[in-house]
Amino acid sequence: MKKNSASRQKKKIHKKIQGQSKSAKSGQIKSAATAGNTIHVKIEDYYRKQQEDRANFAAGTETETPEEKRPSTLAERKERKYRQRQRHCIDGLIAYLEKFEYPIPDRNTIFKFIACIGVDSVFSGNWDKDAPHKGIASYPLVDEESLDTDAWKKLTINLVNELKQGQSGPVEAKWTESEVLSPIVGFDLEKAFAEAVEALPDPKAWQELEKKEQRPVEEKSSAA
Repeated sequence: MKKNSASRQKKKIHKKIQGQSKSAKSGQIKSAATAGNTIHVKIEDYYRKQQEDRANFAAGTETETPEEKRPSTLAERKERKYRQRQRHCIDGLIAYLEKFEYPIPDRNTIFKFIACIGVDSVFSGNWDKDAPHKGIASYPLVDEESLDTDAWKKLTINLVNELKQGQSGPVEAKWTESEVLSPIVGFDLEKAFAEAVEALPDPKAWQELEKKEQRPVEEKSSAA
């Protein structure tokens, strides 16, 4: 009798445990599904925020990071606007370089650039099977003027890639490089910057922001 009672008690406990485990599993599945939805939303929000930040950065009005909830100061906004204008100029310089409508720099200058940033092969060679010494590569013979032009065109690819590295993201524009390169190819960087200022003027809201930032300074000086 005692054995039957003990057996029934074990069955009850076993069923109870099974029931708890089923509910726990279903609860886990429900939680996992909910968590998946939440993660999906967060990922969408993250990529949406990235796209907005890129657009804002390109317009010179990028938003603050979540850690920096304070509004941008006028000085910070002016710095971003200055960088935006620099990039506008560099875009013009890149377009100018790629047109090749300017005198090609002298060979000495070309070699200095090659020494700094390198250049890929200008001409390709062919193995001459009929040459007296087997396995010697032959290269096309070109005159010096053509060699300089072709070498510069190949070098320009590297120069443009170097300039483009500062054209987006939270990095400085390649302004120093532009100042070095512009006079060599006859690009008027000062004129281009003046045009950039005209094309990208200061927002009118900055005047009000400047007054707002000056008030605390005036109040402190009057209190002193």
